[in-house]
Order: sequence, then C-alpha cells, then structure tokens
Amino acid sequence: MYHKEKNLIFVAIPKCGTTSIIRSLRGLEHNENPMSPEELKPMAKYGDLRHPTFSQIVNECKKDSNFNGFERVVTVVRNPVDRWLSIKAFLRMPQQENIDEPMLSGMMYRLLHRGYDYMTNGAENVEIIRFENLEEECKRVLGVEIGYSNKTKAPKQKAKLSGMELDLIKKLNPAEWYLYGL
Repeated sequence: MYHKEKNLIFVAIPKCGTTSIIRSLRGLEHNENPMSPEELKPMAKYGDLRHPTFSQIVNECKKDSNFNGFERVVTVVRNPVDRWLSIKAFLRMPQQENIDEPMLSGMMYRLLHRGYDYMTNGAENVEIIRFENLEEECKRVLGVEIGYSNKTKAPKQKAKLSGMELDLIKKLNPAEWYLYGL
C-alpha cells in the first residue's frame, strides 16, 4: 500500500501481521477491513488482492497524476519456518475446510512464494521490521501502535518439518533464510 502522509510504500508479505499494520496506518479499528473495494479492484489483475508486490503498488500509484514518488519502502519479515507453520495453520482454519487438496497445495505454495525476495523485487533500501518485535518496531519505524493479534494461533512450538518442506522454504525464501541464520 502507498501511504501518502508518511510518503512510503508498505509491502505486505503474507502471514507477517501486515493486516494489523495496514489497519493502524489507516487509523482503523481491529475489526475493520483494511482495504476498500475500490483499492482491491485494480489489484485483481495481479491475482493476489491483499498482497501486491512492490512493483505492482508503484505501477498503480503512477496512474494517479498526483503521485510524486515516495521516500521509503517498508516491509515485515518473519522467520520463514514460523511463517510456513502459520500458513499451514491458516489453511486449516474452519473457513478453509471445503478446499480440495490440490487447491490447498497451490495456496500454500503461493503464500510461501510471496516472501521478501519476490515481494520487494525492484525496491532499494527496504526498511525491515521483524515480526518477532512487531509492536516495538512498528512504533520505531512507522510511528504507529498496533493492536496485533495472532488470528491463526500458529503453534508456538516448532513442529517437525520434512526435509522437503525445509528445502522448499529455503528455495522460495532465501533472504529470510539468510537473515534468520537458518
């Protein structure tokens, strides 16, 4: 999302608490939808309405004649193993129960693929907020307080992951893998 008053682009990586951050940047209550139907409509052509990439956000902003650029790019990263576990927990929530296995696998892959490297491609000097320090870093970097809540209730203990899962996480999220020293 582009935040005009703060003159920044915020790139929302799935399962990193970014819905709460967008609500806070917009001054919305916890239960309010962070994106209006007007904002979602142009993003439909990109396939993922709530998680446009840096390039997609810039392309949409350039269509506005009042857009004068931006000073900062900010995103949140999360330990890639924890993010994978959160994706799996999210896709097991009751509202997802009617999804067949091939579609579920595709959704898991797409959500995992939308990590730092993919989402911020083309951006320079990206300011990174770590999910593990979300509230304090949002205050410091963005100047907002968030009322974060973990909706998916991802397991706090590390589940055993298969070697194939770890290889996929590493392949699709090399920056996070390196950042977290995995």
